[in-house]
Amino acid sequence: MTESCIKWPHDFAAVFRHAVPDQMLDTLCREASAFAECDYFWTTKEGVQNRSTQTVWEGVISSIYDSIVRDKLPKSWAGAEWWVQVYEPGKGLAFHFDKDEHAMKEKHQMIQPVLSSVLYLTGDFATERLGPTAVIDQQFDAEQGKAVPDSPARTALIFPCRNNYVLFDGRLGHGVLGSSSKKPRMTMLINWWAEKPQDVNVIPAEVIKQHSLSRCDTASHPHKSSSKGKPASSGNGLPSDLQQLNLAPPLGSDTKSVSPHTSEAVEPGRPATAEMPNRSDQSQDSHQDKPEAEGAVLQSDDGVKTGAKDQEDAHQQLSSDQTCHVTQLPECDAKAEQVEVPAISIAGWDESPVSVDDVLETYGLQLTGPSAVHAVAIDHSGFDLFPLDEENLEANAGSIVTAAAFVPVGLVSDQSDSESQDTTCSEVEQ
Repeated sequence: MTESCIKWPHDFAAVFRHAVPDQMLDTLCREASAFAECDYFWTTKEGVQNRSTQTVWEGVISSIYDSIVRDKLPKSWAGAEWWVQVYEPGKGLAFHFDKDEHAMKEKHQMIQPVLSSVLYLTGDFATERLGPTAVIDQQFDAEQGKAVPDSPARTALIFPCRNNYVLFDGRLGHGVLGSSSKKPRMTMLINWWAEKPQDVNVIPAEVIKQHSLSRCDTASHPHKSSSKGKPASSGNGLPSDLQQLNLAPPLGSDTKSVSPHTSEAVEPGRPATAEMPNRSDQSQDSHQDKPEAEGAVLQSDDGVKTGAKDQEDAHQQLSSDQTCHVTQLPECDAKAEQVEVPAISIAGWDESPVSVDDVLETYGLQLTGPSAVHAVAIDHSGFDLFPLDEENLEANAGSIVTAAAFVPVGLVSDQSDSESQDTTCSEVEQ
């Protein structure tokens, strides 16, 4: 890899609570289900910074930019790609890379965002947890034409909680693990790009009208300066061929480990902090800032207008439509607080399968209750993260929350290719 190195756990998970104002989040939750089948959309850098947005969804992007992301991007960033996902209860998503889908399909080029991120619209820690986002230590190597390494040894798990927001390096593979939860999982995905991906455009006014999306009243909401998030304290099943194996922490094992990013030993239940990703200091020689003339229009390969002028025209068209619901923006952005991410390790544990839930319990990390963990960074050298299917999850109903286990490397190597695809990234899948 010739690009800058990705730091563990610094670039795998920066988690913030109270990411956006409650009023805006309530609107997203009301509209998410109807909007989940829509395409990916684009908001220009100018639209984000000047809050010249049409919808509350785009207003949320501006709010997150000002309160969290502003100083994490290179100077020459281009804008934000965004979309909505609503999963059925307990469902997960296969591991994949975020990328320019058009460039991959047409030119077999892997072009990736600077930062990927997720805003959780649902999730709580009172009674049960939704399936976590899993960010793995795997990247796409263009020279080899595949994801490397073959067996990622480090994973950050981010458990959904309403109004939490997670940032991670856009080059990292990631997916969603299943869970025993019976509640729907709703998220807004925001990718921050150095260059606009092809075939992704500003949301048209007709789409907003079709789905009755609320628009923002930005008249009384002046542009605000950056406000960094401040750190605050965070809060046994196997596939059928492995059911006879012992799925538990090794008896008598020494669970003291060394934090991957400090020289201090980490005792179970004593978290080490993962810092926020920051790509602003990285070289962007190929993306130099270019002054944009007033009213300039960028044009994609398919000839669709996608620039600041297009966004302004669409906003004016929508503003004249009296049938759209108008949401008054709050006078200030949410006071986002960064959450500490515990960094733990199972490297050196006995070579026996162990569930994700049992690993967390061994370290005193709770999934429910007032001190429940929001995210955790796990060094699992010698083990593969193995997602569990619905059959095994149902077979262990009541005893498992997170549908995944750590299995010794090579233990499931004889599985079919279709099954093993669940444990690594596909360079084509989104």
